[in-house]
Amino acid sequence: MRWRLAAMSVAVATVTLALVLTGAELALRYREQHRSVVPGTMPTLFYRHYRTRHAMVRDFSYFGWVHIDSLGFRRTAPVPSPQPVGRPVVLIVGGSTVFDSQVSSDDRAWPAQLGAILRGAERPFAGEVINGGVPGYLVVDNLIRLETELADFRPDLLVIYEGHNDLYAAFARAATPGFTQRPGRVESRAPWTAWLEEHSLLYAKIAARLQAIGSRRRAESRATVLAPVDWNAVIDAGAHRFERDLESVIAVAAVRGIPVVLMTLTHVSAADSAVRDDRVARSWTYTVGGVPPDVVLRAYRRFDASVRDVARRRGLPVIDGAASGVVGPAFYAEDDPIHFNDAGAERFAQFVAVHLAPLLPRSRP
Repeated sequence: MRWRLAAMSVAVATVTLALVLTGAELALRYREQHRSVVPGTMPTLFYRHYRTRHAMVRDFSYFGWVHIDSLGFRRTAPVPSPQPVGRPVVLIVGGSTVFDSQVSSDDRAWPAQLGAILRGAERPFAGEVINGGVPGYLVVDNLIRLETELADFRPDLLVIYEGHNDLYAAFARAATPGFTQRPGRVESRAPWTAWLEEHSLLYAKIAARLQAIGSRRRAESRATVLAPVDWNAVIDAGAHRFERDLESVIAVAAVRGIPVVLMTLTHVSAADSAVRDDRVARSWTYTVGGVPPDVVLRAYRRFDASVRDVARRRGLPVIDGAASGVVGPAFYAEDDPIHFNDAGAERFAQFVAVHLAPLLPRSRP
């Protein structure tokens, strides 16, 4: 009799838990569909990729906020063939600041606005501007994607706006142990974990939140370490790696016959050498925990110098993103020093259009 009662209690608890989780899943999906501000995370947009760590799910919409086409690009326009004839293609690659993860719709992302501006110019651009940004990508990830996927698309001009993630990775590498027997090890994953990542928004959101909390705690613990850090050495090592990877992308593009335009980065503090606003300082502390904001700005100046050095050695044009005037919290998502809001994306697109127009291909062989 007791075992029957226990079995019944377990069954009732299991059914109750399943109903609660199902209700929470449906409630979360309803909230994402009807929320009034851009979601902070969109975990189901991505899947684990065997070469570039992660990639975006093809032919997928995240509750109407972001649309990914069958080629893995953010846009709502009809998908052209992988090798369109006649119309030149400008491909912009980078991380989340190209993807424009904090604008309110696909056509608000600055690459989309850039295309619209160029098509409506006095001398209209008859081609297509494609948003090839993938949140979280480093230069080396774009290198892999270019060689394995994007080169087949035959872009007539490759614009590289990259560096935020490489800069943050330099600080992260400085905080990790220098030796491991299994560097770069892929995390093991159970079949049910794979299923939940693909089908449960509730699970994906909780996992993303826990990962963010863990990252922040690690950053806070680094900030309490009394051992001095040679920030100049950390920045130089990161900048050298960044230059090397950037040179590799350019070399692959050159072999493929793809012209390249480089861009330096902009952010909420632009050309400032010191953070002068408490609100801005907090946004930098939250984004790059454990690293003094003034050191972060120093790193940005060093990485921008790397872009100019590579361009000079390779004879490539450079668009100075820091000169765009997209400065201050009014142009960025709340408490975010690098991701544009709608106003910032619009101003940045207008700036890039002026400087990119003379470099555009006008036809495709």
